[in-house]
Amino acid sequence: MLFDWKVLDDQYYHKTFLYHMDWNIDSLQNVHLSVAKNGGPIAVIRNEKNHLGIKNKSLKTDIIIYNMSGRLLHQVQWNDHSKIVSMNWTLLDVLVVVIESGFVHMIDLRNNHDIFSLGKEAKEAGILECKFYKYGLVAMTRDYKFILMEFNSRIPTVYCNTDLFEYPHSWCLIEENHVPDVLIACQERMIRLGLTDKGNITISNKSFGFLCVSSDNNLIAALDMKKMLIVYDMSFNEVMSVEVEYDNFPNQMMWCGSDAVVISWDDYFYLIGPTGNFIKFDSSTKPSALLCDAYENFEKQLGKTDEIIRTILPNLTEAVDECIEAALHDMDVDSQAKLLKSASFGKSYLETYNHSKFVKACQVIRILHNLRNEDVGMFMTFTQYDSCGFGNIIERLIERNLHLMAIKISQFIKHPVDKIVMDWACQKINCNDEDHQVYNTIVSKLSQTPLSGISYSEIAKIAFSKGKVNLAVLLLDHESNLCEQIPLLLSMNKDKLALEKALNSLDADLIYLVIFHAKINNSLSNFLNIINSLPLAGRLLENFYKETDYDLLKDYYYQDDQRWNSAMLLIEESYNCAEVKERIAKLKSALSIIRQDKSISFQTKIINNFIKLLLFQNQIDADFNHASIVGLSLHDTLVKLFEMGLHSRANRLKNDFNVDDKRFQRIKVSYFIKFQKFDELEILLQSKSKNLFIQHGAVNDLMGAKRYDLAFHYSSKLRTPHFAKNILKICINDPGYISDSVDLAFKHKNRDLLESLFQLTTNSTIRTNIQNKLNTL
Repeated sequence: MLFDWKVLDDQYYHKTFLYHMDWNIDSLQNVHLSVAKNGGPIAVIRNEKNHLGIKNKSLKTDIIIYNMSGRLLHQVQWNDHSKIVSMNWTLLDVLVVVIESGFVHMIDLRNNHDIFSLGKEAKEAGILECKFYKYGLVAMTRDYKFILMEFNSRIPTVYCNTDLFEYPHSWCLIEENHVPDVLIACQERMIRLGLTDKGNITISNKSFGFLCVSSDNNLIAALDMKKMLIVYDMSFNEVMSVEVEYDNFPNQMMWCGSDAVVISWDDYFYLIGPTGNFIKFDSSTKPSALLCDAYENFEKQLGKTDEIIRTILPNLTEAVDECIEAALHDMDVDSQAKLLKSASFGKSYLETYNHSKFVKACQVIRILHNLRNEDVGMFMTFTQYDSCGFGNIIERLIERNLHLMAIKISQFIKHPVDKIVMDWACQKINCNDEDHQVYNTIVSKLSQTPLSGISYSEIAKIAFSKGKVNLAVLLLDHESNLCEQIPLLLSMNKDKLALEKALNSLDADLIYLVIFHAKINNSLSNFLNIINSLPLAGRLLENFYKETDYDLLKDYYYQDDQRWNSAMLLIEESYNCAEVKERIAKLKSALSIIRQDKSISFQTKIINNFIKLLLFQNQIDADFNHASIVGLSLHDTLVKLFEMGLHSRANRLKNDFNVDDKRFQRIKVSYFIKFQKFDELEILLQSKSKNLFIQHGAVNDLMGAKRYDLAFHYSSKLRTPHFAKNILKICINDPGYISDSVDLAFKHKNRDLLESLFQLTTNSTIRTNIQNKLNTL
């Protein structure tokens, strides 16, 4: 099978048709034109010297950017009237325009436009010519100085003096290091110019009209005025020379890779190989070519397939690999299909061939076909694709707003699409649609796309930066990371919403962060409104102030008009006062705060009573040599008065505080039992024989004091439901009362008590007695 390839030495070359250009430009002589590498865009602007033949009149004022098929991508209004010296593209498809006045314009596909100067020397002398390299450019001024500018730093640096007084015949850049050297051809010498030094290279009787450096920076091609093409190494040792026949001086000379030099004229070009041979036609008998022939015979059923396969069988793996490699580099779809089918046919004869190489090649070719499509217009070779890297290609698609294409290509090779979707979402934000519509579109798209590292907070930041606060808030509601969500809400002055989110997180540190941010950045009234609308936040703030600063807590209660809480702080402080007068003063201050609030009248009464009790206790301390009753409760004060024998004072206190008589007598009973005043107890209980509350309380206190004899005595007189319970409790604590309790239960005809006593005792005599009594009931 023969293909339209030309062989030069051991390399094959092929001229490929790419596109019919879909633009209104008749002649490229009428325009300034710059084509980006690796399938990048094409920038076109009118040539001021010759603008005839241009149908698109907008070129008079605009830079028009096309894709590689001539489809319009973008139009940049060009208002700078200075002469354009040169145009070129960066690796990320940013157009660089150098103008004569010494300024550089950088314009991306989204119309972000930066302008910077090449420095004082460029401004004074003007720019004559410019050449570009990977990281920047080198400009030659009209007084033959050379200025370096890196795209990232944008700081102009002047090369050392050239001593040139006339326009050089040719010059080019040598990129051996990050900073290129300038190679200049003038008269019969060359100058290699660095930032800090220069070297003169004298070559006898040679005056070069063209210089160019190979892509690997190992060789220099020089075309002299006597039609000799000479190739030097970097030490300027001659590697090869060949005479080139031509009538008119060439338009351009450049390297094709690092193997051949292309010299072009208006209507033709030469391709000169490393041995000096010109390009020529030749067929190939390599194993890969024979494999293609074998497949073609197989398809046509010519019967020579097996014979060819047997011939190349020792080199069949190599043949398959070469067919795959050729398919990657070929740009004709039919040729690619034949090469891939031949490779597939050949590997079917191999048992151990690694099929992943074939699969990957098919994937890459499919991607390249999509990139080469006229609608995309990023025509690139496989070598360019490989050198760019997949990530760079995706970024360039994103820059062109071809997000769908970028997503489909990424998903095709199972590459993450998070970055693409993020950029798409950010571009959506820039449109003028209503916020809810944009929000629904973004959320719908993100929910349908399998993502791993998507950040709604990043999208929300973009929305906020564009002034779309409501959209940012809506998007943030989908952010799962609160540490990303809440700070952004705070920066948007959405303090209440941020506090709600923080409270839901139950993260105390995060909650306090939001609370104190809100306190600093809001007026007092707004801050209190936020806190009061979220009760949990208010309680947390109170707890914090209680543990750290009582004065701040007072201020908070006062500012928020929390009267009862303010009063409670004063009441708590009163307990820490050593002097009664100070304590009473604190309590009176608390009263003054809450007195006007009718909703807490009950608390007001309690504080008044507390003050009255303190005054009474203080008087007792004064009258009886520091009896130490200040601070006791009303109950304990009565007990203390009984202990001190101050019964009249106790009665007065009872009357002053309207103590219920039952409660008062109950306190007396407890006092009599505690201090074993059983005669007084007997008198009191006889006088209150009908008061079951006092009687029953006395029995309980006696059992608590382990006076079971008296407890049994008084229990036997009770006629309440507590009678049986008290008797049983006494018998459990002191079994000696079981026998008497049996008689008492029988007397009261209490069958339940008899049965409980029967279960309680193990004494057979008592059990028999109980059984007999039960039988008679």
